[in-house]
Amino acid sequence: MTRPDPRSIQSPSPRGAQSPSPRGAQTPDPYTAPRRPMVRAGAGRRPQAPPRRGRALFAADGRLDVDALHQVVELADAISEGLAYPMPDGGEQFLGSTALILDVEAAGLAPLCTEDLGRLARALTEDGRCRLVVRDRIYRELARLLGADTPERFDLEVTQRVEGVRVRLVGDFEAPLPRRAVTDGHA
Repeated sequence: MTRPDPRSIQSPSPRGAQSPSPRGAQTPDPYTAPRRPMVRAGAGRRPQAPPRRGRALFAADGRLDVDALHQVVELADAISEGLAYPMPDGGEQFLGSTALILDVEAAGLAPLCTEDLGRLARALTEDGRCRLVVRDRIYRELARLLGADTPERFDLEVTQRVEGVRVRLVGDFEAPLPRRAVTDGHA
């Protein structure tokens, strides 16, 4: 018995060719739809001043130093991806995600114990000041993907997890894109 060429086998889509969107519009099959290329933020903006070695992220009384948090978030490794789906009104809805890997020691701050890493992870999703820092960084990642099409508003849901001496944040975002008069050369 001869085996088929693996390159000729198409992976089946468990949902079929089209999947319904929350608003009733037909969206492309996520298994076959072309995606925008992933962006790695390694070439992104870096703080101007060199990091201050040994600075603590948490003060002696347990309060978080928000300026130090900015430093950690700015130096985080980031990977972003997303896909625009057509909407019934003629616009598009952009769905994507960004993973940020926060490494306190690589940012030049004093190392954190396991308990403090847990406190940091919780603060990133529960403390309003920290959420603003994370939202701003993820917005810039969204702008890397969309360029001039970056909307002013977007919905964001962030989850966190401690992985060894790092904290991983995953932000899933949804952003409405404006209707275009001309799309891909077609009126």
